This record gives sequence, C-alpha cells and structure tokens, in this order.
Amino acid sequence: MLLFSLRDRENKLYTSCKEARFVGKTIGELKGFAMTQFIDVAPEGAHVEIAKHVAHAFKWVWINEDEEIERGKKGKKEMIKLSTLPLKSAPTLLKDGEQIGVRFSLPEGAEDTDDWQTLADIEAAENFRVLKDAERAEKDAQKKSERAQGDGKSIQIKFQDDSPMLKIEPEGEEEKPKEEENTEETKEGKEN
Repeated sequence: MLLFSLRDRENKLYTSCKEARFVGKTIGELKGFAMTQFIDVAPEGAHVEIAKHVAHAFKWVWINEDEEIERGKKGKKEMIKLSTLPLKSAPTLLKDGEQIGVRFSLPEGAEDTDDWQTLADIEAAENFRVLKDAERAEKDAQKKSERAQGDGKSIQIKFQDDSPMLKIEPEGEEEKPKEEENTEETKEGKEN
C-alpha cells in the first residue's frame, strides 16, 4: 500500500491523497500507476514525475529514472540507470506505507522552479535543526562545567628541568622529586 498525493506547485503542498496497492517493481511501472490515480486531473500530453517523502529528514526526494548511479564491487564499478533497478533496493528503498508525491510536467519551454518541498517540511526541518543545536550547546556547556569542577578523570603533564621525559600524574597528587642515588654510575659521571 502506498499513499499517492498530487503536488500543487503554486501553493507548495500536496492534495488529493489516495491510498492504493501497487505491485510493480520498477520506476516506470510506478509512474504509470501514479498516472492512473490522477488521470482525471492530468493535463493532456503531460508526463508524470514522482518523489518519495523521507519523513525523518523532512524532505521530498525526486525519483528520476534517468539518474545514473555507480554499482559494483571494487575495481568493477559500472554506471546503471535508476530505472533498471528494483524499487525495493537502494537508493529508492520503497516500502509499504510510503508517501509518493505526483506532479505533471509543465508544457515545453516553461521554467520549472518547484523543488518538491512543502512549507511545513521546511519549517519542521528548521525547528529540528534549532532543537539539535540547542541540545548540542547544552551538552557542550555541561562538559565544560564538569571539566572546570575537576571530575578527577583528568591528568596533568608536567615538564621538569627541561627533561625530555614526561610525567603523568593523577590530578591532586604531586610526586616529590627524587634525590640522586649514590651509585657507581653517577659517581663516575661526576668525575668525568
């Protein structure tokens, strides 16, 4: 079952929603089926264009049967037209319950500026972005606060006496410098 919606270009929204069972396997079959759903409003000689609604991304993605994608394994990749691939495979991944936008092509020479998006989707995407930015800022502020309070998980790196060696000590614990042991090696080093 798919939900077919007719695109209103002027108002940037979808109308005339129809639920229908589609059993085809290719984009061409889907376009033909979409045409039959709205045959009563189709302009004479117009071609059908379709898009899939990606709800979690708040956008509509045009399904262009002439688009070529790269398929194959390492070294043996080839370009394949999207129209030859099954609808249930990537990149279309058509599943039961998907919403399909249907619009008819404009007459020859007319400029098409329609991007398939609705004002509601654009607004929802912006609200989602603002929410995620606020969450990210809150999380960063919390991390900064924890670092300032000293959560005991940090380490300090100290350089001593221009030594190339680094000492890593847990925060709050300072190691006292060790006195040189009187060994034969240090005595020999001082004599030379």
